[in-house]
This record gives sequence, C-alpha cells and structure tokens, in this order.
Amino acid sequence: MISIFIVDNHELIREGIKQIISQEADLVVVGEAGDGDEMMRKLSFVSCDIILLDINFPGKNGIELIEDLKKRKVRSKILVLTLNSEYRTTINAYKAGASGYINKDITVSELINSIRTVYKKGRYMNPEFAEQLAFNSIHDMKSCKPMLTNSELKFANLLNQGIDLKEIAEKTEISINAAI
Repeated sequence: MISIFIVDNHELIREGIKQIISQEADLVVVGEAGDGDEMMRKLSFVSCDIILLDINFPGKNGIELIEDLKKRKVRSKILVLTLNSEYRTTINAYKAGASGYINKDITVSELINSIRTVYKKGRYMNPEFAEQLAFNSIHDMKSCKPMLTNSELKFANLLNQGIDLKEIAEKTEISINAAI
C-alpha cells in the first residue's frame, strides 16, 4: 500500500485527489494539509511514502517547504503537483529535493502513474519537461567553451593509445619539449 499525504491550499483540489486515490486498491491518503505549517505539524504524527505537494502557497512556497522537509530528514518522496509549469521553477524543485514534478492539467491515469513511478523508482519526470530539459542542455553545451583544443584532444588521444611522446611529437608536429 502506497501512503500519500496531500498538501494543497485548495480544499476542493484535496478532496478531488482523495476521491481519485480512493479508487485505487494500492493507494491510500493518510493525511492532508492546506499549508506548509499545517503539513509540518501533521507530519510529526503521520508517516507516508509520498507527499503530493503544490508549489504556490501564501507564506512559504513549495520550494522552501521541500528544503525544510529535506533538512528535517523526512524520508517521504516529494511529488510536486502544481499549475506552475515554468522551467526554472521545475528545475528549482528538483534541486531542492523533489522526486517528481507534474502539472495539474494531467489526466487521472497520469497522476496515478506518476505516484506509482515515484514510489517504485524514486523519480518521475513528465515527458514534456524531459524533452525541454534535453533541448536546454544541448543549447547550454553549445554555448560552453570546449575544455581542450583540437590539438590537445589529439595529443591526449594518442597518449591514451600508448604512443610514446617522440612519436606523438612527430605525428602532431609539436616539439618534443612542448609535449613534455
């Protein structure tokens, strides 16, 4: 049985999620909270496998709450469920310690799948965000200065092949003194 604690400042959302989860034989809601303070108080008395956490709250935001949970060494995995699909917010949630990040515009089956995936594998990333992350990473790599010049890379490859310095100097037209 996967135990879930829901944290969202909208009662209607919490009730809807509880209704959805009650239909699944392997999932159970063990608690809920409307804000971070209430969550921290209740988690002192209840343990759960997954905390389903919104990001937008009055007072402390969800990123700060994730950091607080990690500082308190709460072992529950944190699955962010929010309307905020901003790339930077998603990255910050993962950096803070979230195990997954999903938007509230997903289907019921996607919600259930993400909960089970976080529980079983420890991580979940929706395909749209994974694609965005991959493209941003490629863009970031293109803008980075290479760590080695082409001639340094060629030298390192030859050295790695076990070729001695004298032969490398001849092949690369580098002075043996410069190669040492």
